[in-house]
Amino acid sequence: KYQPKPLQVVETERQMVGVMFSPCGKSMVSGGYDGLLHRWDLTQEEITEQDPIAGHQGWIQGCDFHPSSSRVFSGDSWGRLACYDYLQAKPEPIWAVESAHDGWLRDVAVSPDGTLVASCGRDQQVRLWATADGRKLQQMSGHEVDVYQVGFHPDGQYLVSADAHGVVRKWDVKNGQEAGE
Repeated sequence: KYQPKPLQVVETERQMVGVMFSPCGKSMVSGGYDGLLHRWDLTQEEITEQDPIAGHQGWIQGCDFHPSSSRVFSGDSWGRLACYDYLQAKPEPIWAVESAHDGWLRDVAVSPDGTLVASCGRDQQVRLWATADGRKLQQMSGHEVDVYQVGFHPDGQYLVSADAHGVVRKWDVKNGQEAGE
């Protein structure tokens, strides 16, 4: 079994938005204000930065990993949602939705079973996409301002979204409707 190395400081001259470990623990990814998805290999004695993943035009606002494959999903400030194989030497998009949101895609989250990716944004919408091909499956409306965060319940049946006014909504993933108590 893979054993992580002791903590090391990784310094960068770029502004980063979030950072996360891959499910296997061998990679680390962070979205940059330079429009790149930065990757680090954690399997070496020293943490090494790999070639970043290019393809976004705007700031990368959110990213999340597939729970059981080498796919990473990212969204940017121009509304683009994309899927890459983060273990490839020079990743190209597996698929991309250029206008997943009307500007500022704020966050992405992958469902526990890996079949769905949720996104939210400035357009006050929450959307569900198929992780396999980027096909839009659901759109959830109800927020009155920018939606900043999305997250799946561990059972995958519900999704929560939070907006700029502090409103948190709970959605039923199957039908895209707000879930009751």
